[in-house]
Amino acid sequence: MEEILKKEVDDDCRTSVIFSLMWLYSWMGNQENAERTALSQSPICVSREVLLADTTKDEKSEQYRGEAILALMHELYKVLRTTVMIKHSLSHSQTGLDALLAVVQLYERILNDGNCGIFHNDMCMLYLYCSSIAIHLNDSERALNYYETALDHFLEWKQVQGISRFTAPLVDKAKNFRPSIVLLNREWFEEHMQSFPAECADAIRNNPKYAAIFAQ
Repeated sequence: MEEILKKEVDDDCRTSVIFSLMWLYSWMGNQENAERTALSQSPICVSREVLLADTTKDEKSEQYRGEAILALMHELYKVLRTTVMIKHSLSHSQTGLDALLAVVQLYERILNDGNCGIFHNDMCMLYLYCSSIAIHLNDSERALNYYETALDHFLEWKQVQGISRFTAPLVDKAKNFRPSIVLLNREWFEEHMQSFPAECADAIRNNPKYAAIFAQ
């Protein structure tokens, strides 16, 4: 795959290869090659989305700015999620929970009409991790609330499957943004529910609203 990056390939192919290489190196524990591949890429300040948002003044400028906002929001979510969840002092603390909730609030401010489209997936993941941290904080009530909110976003995502147009004022002209997302399924939700007290897990499984998720 490394040889492909030395050839002239389209942006989508190049991006796909880079993601695949980074995943492969991570899985192999090859930190040196992962770091070398990452360092060979352009910094975020000269990314396509940021450059287009900063330089265009024509009729497409609002589209490019909207796409830049969505792209940067999504990447910030991924970095903060990983930072919080792999560091014990954050994944088991109110500080870590507050950081994830700050990202939730950012999404809610940008997508302020509730039409999150494909980003219902990100919101689902954020609330799942918030739920996990709340369990570590021995707050089962908040954990249950976050978990059910995650399920609500998952059901919303299943309805739109990422095809709906954004309608919030900041991003309503955005068109060409296809983020990489983790496809959630029943196993994800079952895994996150393992640390719940039995009564909380039963309350979720017995809720008719979520029956279809656990019947998959």
